[in-house]
Amino acid sequence: MLGEEGNVMCRDLTHFPHNYNYVSRATMYGWFNKHLKLGLEEPVVEEDWEPLAPEEYTVWNDEHPRPKPGPGYERSLTKFLAMQSDRQIANLEPAGAKSLAEYRKVIGGAFDILIGRGLPAPGDIKRETIGERKRDGHVALTVRVRNAAQGEELLVLRLHPTDPPWNKQLVIWIDGQGKGGLHGENGLPRPEIQRLLDAGASVLSASLLYQGDFAADGKKLEQARVVDNPREFAGYTFGYNHALFAQRAHDILTLVAYAQNSEFAPEKIHLVGVNGAAPWAAAARAQCGKAIARLAIDTQGFRFAEITSYRDLDFLPGAVKYGDLPGLLALSAPHPLWLAGEGGALPSVVSSAYQSAGASRNVVSFKGALADSMDPIGDWLLQP
Repeated sequence: MLGEEGNVMCRDLTHFPHNYNYVSRATMYGWFNKHLKLGLEEPVVEEDWEPLAPEEYTVWNDEHPRPKPGPGYERSLTKFLAMQSDRQIANLEPAGAKSLAEYRKVIGGAFDILIGRGLPAPGDIKRETIGERKRDGHVALTVRVRNAAQGEELLVLRLHPTDPPWNKQLVIWIDGQGKGGLHGENGLPRPEIQRLLDAGASVLSASLLYQGDFAADGKKLEQARVVDNPREFAGYTFGYNHALFAQRAHDILTLVAYAQNSEFAPEKIHLVGVNGAAPWAAAARAQCGKAIARLAIDTQGFRFAEITSYRDLDFLPGAVKYGDLPGLLALSAPHPLWLAGEGGALPSVVSSAYQSAGASRNVVSFKGALADSMDPIGDWLLQP
């Protein structure tokens, strides 16, 4: 396209295993000879060479002795690097509009990379209604929603009120159990969902990746998938693939894009994350901007730092480094946020972010427990 075919070259050497053998090196010699204009005679033949003596290539000497190798030193080094990084990130806690902008740039930019996706373009979302059942006061719609650009598909359940009429507000309800969380064992909407319907709100949910419809053989996923490699190293998987946590956030972003551009055209879209789904909802919210009017979540005290295995379903590489869940929640400022599961206190960085945005009234920390009733969520979502 740029008329520079001579500046790129690929030689097929895939019949060799992973290595840097003489054939590969000879290819490199000719390439550098040409583009660095070394003037060597072609073909460039590799000659014997005398290795450098240790004192010529090492940085260690009497004044700077080589550290004792082993896991102990590796831990101390990585701890030192983490402390240096943590100190810099702690200094980013917002203390005004200017520092909030810097926080969003650094921490928000980091989570942009960790999540790896924003809202899908409207044209990428395809929908097909595949089922419709009339119920007492509402209609239950099953919709196949496809993100064509990513080749991803969700089965969406939407409960849409008919009596009373719709109030033009739509609640995306994300439950740790999938879309089955909308109904009780009797097959009827759970009380908190029925309360939203009775207020005129439409409620939408879906089973995210490896939940419900996507559970292999109907079995609940116990640990995250990793690439087939006998050596235990997270980078083999997460250096090339999104974590399941990020993939579930992607599914929520697809739901938001569908809700925005659905045939119903809601005036407001709210997002709820409960029963283990709060971190996914918080991650998706951070990528949504003004698309979400209100976010209500019950964190249940979740912290990425408490995860002990990279095969945990909620593992997200880098999340602890960039402020853990509180750091992610701070990116919601100045948009309305209702927070349960934190013992009634706002994490410091969340409070600072909302104060810096001049929106302290937009964040609410719920002191009670939601084990018996989630009515407080509905009360907050649907207030004028």
